[in-house]
Amino acid sequence: MRLIALLVALLPLACGAAVQQPNIWPLPQEYKLGTAVLTIPSTVAFSLSVDGSSGSSPLLDLAFERYRGIMFPLQQSNEKPLNPSVETVEVHVASTNEKLQLDTDESYTVQVSADAKIVIGAPTVFGALRGLETLSQMVEFDYDSQTYQLETAQIADHPRFAHRGLLVDTSRHFLPLPTLQRLLDSMSFAKLNVLHWHIVDNESFGVQSHSYPKLWQGAWSKRERYTQMDIASVVKLGLERGIRVMPEFDGPGHSYAWGVGYPQILPADFNAAGHCLPRTPGRDTDVPVDPSNPFVYELLEGLFGEMTGKARGKGLFPDDFFHIGGDEVQFDCWMHSAAISAFMAKQGWAPDSYDKLYMYFVQKSHAIASGFGRSAVVWEEVWNHFGTQLPKDTVVEIWKAHDVLVNVTAHGYRGILANSNDWYLDHLDTTWETFYANDPFQNITNPDQQKLVLGGEVCMWGETMDTSDLENTVWPRAAAGAERLWSSQSVTSTADALPRLRHFRCLLNRRGIAAAPVDVNGRGAPTGPNSCYAE
Repeated sequence: MRLIALLVALLPLACGAAVQQPNIWPLPQEYKLGTAVLTIPSTVAFSLSVDGSSGSSPLLDLAFERYRGIMFPLQQSNEKPLNPSVETVEVHVASTNEKLQLDTDESYTVQVSADAKIVIGAPTVFGALRGLETLSQMVEFDYDSQTYQLETAQIADHPRFAHRGLLVDTSRHFLPLPTLQRLLDSMSFAKLNVLHWHIVDNESFGVQSHSYPKLWQGAWSKRERYTQMDIASVVKLGLERGIRVMPEFDGPGHSYAWGVGYPQILPADFNAAGHCLPRTPGRDTDVPVDPSNPFVYELLEGLFGEMTGKARGKGLFPDDFFHIGGDEVQFDCWMHSAAISAFMAKQGWAPDSYDKLYMYFVQKSHAIASGFGRSAVVWEEVWNHFGTQLPKDTVVEIWKAHDVLVNVTAHGYRGILANSNDWYLDHLDTTWETFYANDPFQNITNPDQQKLVLGGEVCMWGETMDTSDLENTVWPRAAAGAERLWSSQSVTSTADALPRLRHFRCLLNRRGIAAAPVDVNGRGAPTGPNSCYAE
């Protein structure tokens, strides 16, 4: 677009140490700050043009109203602003296509000029959403003049990585829909664009299936379940905020709750004797499914088909990525199963070849996901066990050893970083500085390998988290990961980031998000009376 090209031509390469940084999170790739101050009234009009002509976008229409409420929460009392007043925010997009996938262009420009004009330009509606978020962070209420104001600026911005995610675990503790909506809101403020929904696990299976209606008997209770309408609502809310929703249905491990309604999918000996690991059978027992049972794959075919709509871009979860898990598979139940031993012997496998049984499940579940037009995402253990035996379209999520990402991309596979030492939010002693320093390109200098690094995810596992402490555990440390995934690789100074992160934390609080103080870890509280901007 001409507007983007013009602004890029005007802008210097940003982020040098001597350049004043704007209070915008994540830091834009390129920016030039002016000195003039404009007034922007709450009555400002949002106008949309598509490729130079008048147009409409239902998604942007909703965004205009949402951002009006975000930008102007207080009533203006001064009807005659002292500064030049903005009458219209012009939004120009090249396309109103509202399909959101990994390759969706989120670049944008924002120009706030001294002649009281605000123009946002973007190739897509999702780029325009990011521009609106940036603009909203530039607007401040001036209590002396009782008006909303912003300074002139030119910004040209785009994300460094296409996949910028937050994993949320609703299996260890159920999160109701209003909580998930607030989480999606807060993610959009930090320009995170993927909700990795770890929706089932050993502890609970709370998802409605019409094909296999007994599955959600594995929920914690009848009140802690997601109907298919609930799921559709979360996906819709995500789309409106430019956030993809990637579901995870983990297997073959972490599957006890699957067997509450359909016990035949678990090893028969577990059901008969209740022994696998030396723990009490139940929610604390890591029970895998029985890969030798054909019914397991019938169930997966039906369930995955419902979730995907059996076509790319369709179904409850239209995202191209479908996470099939594969982590932490305990072989103990398989070792105790006579039926599994007989199956392995029939295959001609050695009695202790449980890796082959593991791979058999991975291949079958991957084929089911691929058959529905999805790219299968797996956890690191699957790569560690099978490496290049995996289909080339497999996406590997690394959670244990950062350097596994080097190995994955060196062999031509795509990878996502989510390493536990640096990006696990349930690790309450991990500092925001550690989150900030975790670079997916660490030890990856080959440009061809870098192209295969899709991005990363910060992870909110649910063992000690529910609605009561979700937000102040996620924020503001997740924002440090968000900036690492969005901003330039050269933006590394924690000294420069600290005042902006404090400002962003206070912005979250003003928007009703219970973000913890920056100066404490995890879900800490203020240590005494103080300004929000000093904590």
